[in-house]
Amino acid sequence: MSKYKTIIEAGLKKEMDTIGRDVAVNVAREVNGVEIDDDGKVVSLDRDGKKVLKDLVIKFTEIAGPASPTIIARGISEKGLLHKEELPDSIPVSKV
Repeated sequence: MSKYKTIIEAGLKKEMDTIGRDVAVNVAREVNGVEIDDDGKVVSLDRDGKKVLKDLVIKFTEIAGPASPTIIARGISEKGLLHKEELPDSIPVSKV
């Protein structure tokens, strides 16, 4: 599994815990270039993972509010995956 699949799953899991599995999975499925199964696992990643992650953060911010980037960052951080150079600027590394 690519590192971005793991990073995306970690952020999505935290959103699932926050806003509910069904809502979070449906929001994630609106992002182009990633296929998500019913359990929040990344089935496929069809474009640059960093760009998909950025679009995922934007989509969650639109739907769930401005706390979403921090929520996603915490999910990534909890898995030990928070490496600034791998993350889009929309992930607030300094807040976790």
